[in-house]
Amino acid sequence: MHCCKGCARRWKHSRRIDWRDAGSGTAKRTRQAISRHLRVLERADLVHSVRAGRENLFEFDPATLVAIKTYINLVSKQWDQTLSRLKAFVER
Repeated sequence: MHCCKGCARRWKHSRRIDWRDAGSGTAKRTRQAISRHLRVLERADLVHSVRAGRENLFEFDPATLVAIKTYINLVSKQWDQTLSRLKAFVER
């Protein structure tokens, strides 16, 4: 899940997110738009902000994605089992 084009690339190279780096691609983004995206990600617990003087630095938190992946894997296994039972029932 990425808030904007290029986030995955930036997160892969650095776990720190700085609004000054976010506009370095071909599409220029405003500071306000980047800030809005980061606040959405913060509410989703994907990043957290750390105050450094007058700036807020955002840091990626992979724990939320790990929890989501664990849940999706659980649901996937349940669906696999259900579909296997359905297939066995239909083939009888």
